[in-house]
Amino acid sequence: MSDRRGLVVGLLGGLAAGGLALLGASQPWARVEIAVAGVPRSTIETAGTSAVPWVGALALVILAGALAIIPTGGVLRRIVGVVVLLAALAAAIGTLTAGSAIDDALAEDVAASPASGGVDDAAVVAAADRPAWRWLCLGGSLMGVAAGALVASQGQRWPTMGSRYDAPSGRSSGQPSGRPTASTDDQDDADLWKAMDEGRDPTA
Repeated sequence: MSDRRGLVVGLLGGLAAGGLALLGASQPWARVEIAVAGVPRSTIETAGTSAVPWVGALALVILAGALAIIPTGGVLRRIVGVVVLLAALAAAIGTLTAGSAIDDALAEDVAASPASGGVDDAAVVAAADRPAWRWLCLGGSLMGVAAGALVASQGQRWPTMGSRYDAPSGRSSGQPSGRPTASTDDQDDADLWKAMDEGRDPTA
């Protein structure tokens, strides 16, 4: 893989990883419907950011780290890769082990619902649906681990954002750049005024 392609893969991989992890964490990880006589049917959803808020925060760290790949270089870029790797690994572990936290958060949401009167909260929580958003968050986190490892191991060789704006080597070595210098412009102006003073047409 070329250095420029590696930079693109690391950048887009990190952005995709953070975006997927954040999207998955912000969606419902548990959902239940409660129907009690005399009370309108209620649908209660508990998002991942409610059950494990720090997983969503780590997804933001992955996104920020991916953006930081662009202006950094060398050792600093490797440090960014390590930060992304660790944040993504922690988010993956938190997502995998969030079962009890999801149940606790859902139980609180059920207890706070007006439709919860007369129902067994524990039974409702046990019967709740478990959407796949949690596993999307896990997939994004694992992708972030791979992106962070790539940046940490190879990122120091990749070009930086400012390298494309460096002066061409031909100018630094004294080779002509194809543009007139200031001294040439001054000389042309002097010749123009001299010709006009002598009554000659400077454009002839």
